[in-house]
Amino acid sequence: MSPFILSNQRILELARSSKPPRTTLEMEVGLAQQQLYISNAQMIAVVNAINSAVVAGSFAFSQHATFLFTWLFLNLVNSLIAARLHRRAQERDEPKQISGKFLRKAEFNSLVAGILWGMPVLVIYEPGSYLGVFFVLVACGTAAGFSSMMSSLPRVAARFLFGCSAPIILQAFLSGGPYALPIAVLGTVLQFALVKGSLISFNQLLGVIRSRAAANDARQQLLLAIEAIHDGFAIYGPDGDLQMSNSRFRQWFPNEQMIENDGDDKIRQIGQGRWVKRSVVPVSDGRRVSIHTDVTDLKNRERELIAARREAEEANAAKGRFLSTMSQELRTPLDIINGFSRLMKGDSQLRLSPEEIADYAGSIHAAGEHLLTVVNDIIEFSKVGAERYLHDPVEVDLRDLLANAVSLSAGFQRLTSLEGIDVSVSSRIGSIVVDEMAFRRVLMNLVTNAIQHGGEPVNISIRAFLRADGAPVVTIRDFGRGLPGSELERVFEPFYQSQPQRAGEFSGTGLGLTLSRELARLHGGDVHLSSREGAGTTASIVLPASAHIPPELAEPAPVSGDALGQGEAA
Repeated sequence: MSPFILSNQRILELARSSKPPRTTLEMEVGLAQQQLYISNAQMIAVVNAINSAVVAGSFAFSQHATFLFTWLFLNLVNSLIAARLHRRAQERDEPKQISGKFLRKAEFNSLVAGILWGMPVLVIYEPGSYLGVFFVLVACGTAAGFSSMMSSLPRVAARFLFGCSAPIILQAFLSGGPYALPIAVLGTVLQFALVKGSLISFNQLLGVIRSRAAANDARQQLLLAIEAIHDGFAIYGPDGDLQMSNSRFRQWFPNEQMIENDGDDKIRQIGQGRWVKRSVVPVSDGRRVSIHTDVTDLKNRERELIAARREAEEANAAKGRFLSTMSQELRTPLDIINGFSRLMKGDSQLRLSPEEIADYAGSIHAAGEHLLTVVNDIIEFSKVGAERYLHDPVEVDLRDLLANAVSLSAGFQRLTSLEGIDVSVSSRIGSIVVDEMAFRRVLMNLVTNAIQHGGEPVNISIRAFLRADGAPVVTIRDFGRGLPGSELERVFEPFYQSQPQRAGEFSGTGLGLTLSRELARLHGGDVHLSSREGAGTTASIVLPASAHIPPELAEPAPVSGDALGQGEAA
């Protein structure tokens, strides 16, 4: 459809009654027109009142004075109505929606104002009279001024023009004077031109509103897209202040208002266990776009790979220690067994005395016992590592368990006396609920270590007591060379030996402390070491408070001095 036809259709639409806005665009246009009318209505009312007063005063002494003052009064009333409409609109909050009622009132008020300015021409016009021509000119000038101020409101402007020009054109035809036809033609052309100019202004307003609506739609679409992304998104101004961000960014950084000058592509931790990577991209106007990507999964996989590599390295180191330890621990006793048994077999030229045979038999027996200990340690370690250890807690007396473990350990280490072992059990300790065999193994391992590393003569202090939280604790202290702080945890690693092994010496598999800690943890407890070089080492076995059963008697029977070397200490 051509613009000319479309423009004519819009001119025809001005004569129809207005309809309430239905679409968003019509609502935006109505709000803009309402604001335009409110901003100009007071000025138009003041100008209308002043012009009416000047015109009526100029002809106050003419024969039409009564009509002119009546006309002035009506103009003043209409101006007051327009001013009141303006004041009431200003008193209200800026509307978010519009029904069209306000603009219909404005159209009616403009129509009345136009009729009032065209009415004098119809009443007092006389052919050849300068008064009639003066009113025609005044009416046309007022119509032009009103249309220019309401140029973007074609319906309001058209009603004023129709009300003003209709009486002029009608009077020109009725008077039949020589200027009737020119006045009618000029009035019609003027009205059409003013309406056409108002439509042009309205189209410009419509274009601005459409462009603004399109920009708002584009911005809204952009905001929705930014809000929908999984990353944190933010825009910072040239000064580094935060201008816009999505909800993910505000959730991750609720207090950030300025961009951090810590470089691009930085990975940092936020909250608990969440890692994000920030990328900053500058734009042409000096602003910067910051994008934060969640890299928690990548970080977790990285940590898992590092942990797996560490475990592999530790396993490889443990394998090396195992091969090195087992090579010595198996070869040495087997060499002894093979060598002495060959001598005792009688195949050699040497004749052995009964004393030598007995001595060789003892060495073979000791080597066999050591081999059995090595095999048992490896079997126990494999059971604990594979979680196949049969754990059967029962109620046992700690005193009896300590006496048995100390006696067996002393026997294995071939101690002829227990005088160097000082044992004291608090009277507050009754029975404990543990796997008897497993806990005895823990005690024997730690006592054996103390005997081996405590130096000569044997001097060991064993204490059993309750902590403040009710947990039973057994400490085994030697006064030997001690351990450096760097080895207090390493000695719990499988097959680790704190001292170098000498050829021909049975030094153990390096599993004693490892098994002790694992067996203690099966009971919900743990084993810890504390040491000072040159002052000895203390091993502490800690059980949970739930493993302790208080004694039924206030003074329990003391532990046998024959078994422990000392009586019970309170």
